[in-house]
Amino acid sequence: VWGSGIDNLLAMTVYTGATVKSYFALTDHLRSVHALVDETGAIVEQYKLDAWGRTTVYDGNGVPLTKSAIGNRYAWQGREISWVTGLYYFRFRTWDPISGRFLSNDPIGISGGLNQYILAGNCVTMFRDPFGLYMGAPGAETWHPMAKEEWVGGWDEPSPLPLSQWG
Repeated sequence: VWGSGIDNLLAMTVYTGATVKSYFALTDHLRSVHALVDETGAIVEQYKLDAWGRTTVYDGNGVPLTKSAIGNRYAWQGREISWVTGLYYFRFRTWDPISGRFLSNDPIGISGGLNQYILAGNCVTMFRDPFGLYMGAPGAETWHPMAKEEWVGGWDEPSPLPLSQWG
């Protein structure tokens, strides 16, 4: 279940055979998931996140896990993590929390800044970049026209830039 705006995880439902369990996300101003609790409020999983997105998952008793035991895929900035690689999917690019940079240059070129590999102007504790294209302040959705098709509902903005203008 998603809240208003993008990457705002509120809850998830897990189906195991005939068993259905709901978990509720405890998030911060960047929509990073720090814990999932069950219907009673008990912590089922918790996530230790550093400023750049390095993520360690623990069960409800604080025992480290190699991946989410309940199938959660969302952690830092509400983005999807690969528990195998530790990389984050930002729709248009992949983020490496170890190096603190995107693995590819910015598809919008220097419109996103001179350093085409950083996220949110390197202010990762204050800003987010849900598409890997442009920074946005917490609580405000800052979009780039290239991201238009990723957001259900669309804009009245111009169509995405053609590949020839990616720089």
